[in-house]
Amino acid sequence: MGGSMHKTPITVILASLMLILFQTVTSAQEATEEIDSNDQSLQTTYTVNANQIIQQLQSQISLLNERINNIESRVTNLNEITYTAILRADLRAEGATGQLSSHPKTSYNELVAILLTGVGVILAAVTLFIGVAAFFGWRSVKSSINEAARNASDKATEEAVTRVSEEIAAGTFNDVVTQAVDKIAFSNMLDPETESRE
Repeated sequence: MGGSMHKTPITVILASLMLILFQTVTSAQEATEEIDSNDQSLQTTYTVNANQIIQQLQSQISLLNERINNIESRVTNLNEITYTAILRADLRAEGATGQLSSHPKTSYNELVAILLTGVGVILAAVTLFIGVAAFFGWRSVKSSINEAARNASDKATEEAVTRVSEEIAAGTFNDVVTQAVDKIAFSNMLDPETESRE
């Protein structure tokens, strides 16, 4: 009997340890599955977000391409108009003198090259400004612009106060106010485009 008593508590302890071990393994498997699920969810979220960003960038690129094409077509139209004007001026000069004009004629390709060079110079100037702004810091440039705007506003305010006080002293201020009110009040009657827009 004494030997079977010792076996029962050992069996219970072993069974308890086995149960604890089983629960630990089960909890670990559930935690692993939850981590895997969270990982897949995060990967899906990041993939969806990345795809959305890529689609937005692609749409912005296509919009920029459309704008560039629009600008190119406008430049082409402008080039054609300019070239036509030059040809007309040459023809007028030839017709007036009966001789060919003395200045060399520019071909369409040369005219396009000149205009595209001008566009390139403008883009280079804008790029240079952006580079200078980046070098000196946007904040300092912005503060300089704000300070210049404040100074201009203060100067304009002082000028306005001086002018108004001069006109009040001269007695012409009422005439200026009356003219401004009449201009605003009667502008709709005098401007037929304003009436048609309303």
